[in-house]
Amino acid sequence: VGAANTDTTSQGIEGRNVGPLTYDQYDRFHPFGTLPSGQDLFTQVALGARVSLFIGLLAITISGVVATSLALISAYYGGLVDLAIVLVSDATQSLPQLLVVILLSVVLSQTWLAGLYSGGVLLALIFALTGWPSLWRAVRGPALQVSERTWVDAADSYGLAPRTTMRRHILPYIVGYLMVYASMSPGGTINGVSWLSFLGLGISPPTPARGRPLDVGQPPLTTTSSHNAVPPGTLIVIVRPRVTARRQRARAP
Repeated sequence: VGAANTDTTSQGIEGRNVGPLTYDQYDRFHPFGTLPSGQDLFTQVALGARVSLFIGLLAITISGVVATSLALISAYYGGLVDLAIVLVSDATQSLPQLLVVILLSVVLSQTWLAGLYSGGVLLALIFALTGWPSLWRAVRGPALQVSERTWVDAADSYGLAPRTTMRRHILPYIVGYLMVYASMSPGGTINGVSWLSFLGLGISPPTPARGRPLDVGQPPLTTTSSHNAVPPGTLIVIVRPRVTARRQRARAP
């Protein structure tokens, strides 16, 4: 495979280019063409999408656990506890998330977390710990409403532990809100991973990443090998408008 890739590189010249929807001399079909290294671009994009999807789902899972736990605590206890969580949320949300992600991914790049799934687990943790405030704000309101119901007071009067009351009598009523708003978040994380890989950060090579073909495809962009950047760039652009449209529909009255 290595020798075949060497013979099927796309270098931006007529004799060294394998374009989209073509077969190379080894009868291998390339839907998106090949990279300057000779690797199949479609395979790199597909595997990179799988990695980004894993990071997005893991990040929203961690963020959902954090946001739900804090929403239950702030709704049940209220007062100074709720105020403290609000202040932490505002402080976290005021930070530029992408810059914080870049900073933390560089600072923690030499830790053992960076070795898990080629840095994917580290990115998921960073995106989760910097993105939970928006999800927390979405479920805090419903949690506060439920905490004022009579059955919550009745549960307290029977002597149930606060953790039991929150789990049995508040959590079931906010799960629906959590699922709706959580479904809107992975797209932003997926695009964030693409931006980082375009900058040479995040996922460690040789693990594929969605943004890395864009970086590799910049030099031959104006040549016959422009396919190195166009298909992966188009796929990245498609994700964001769909996410934005879903959010606008969800916020519409």
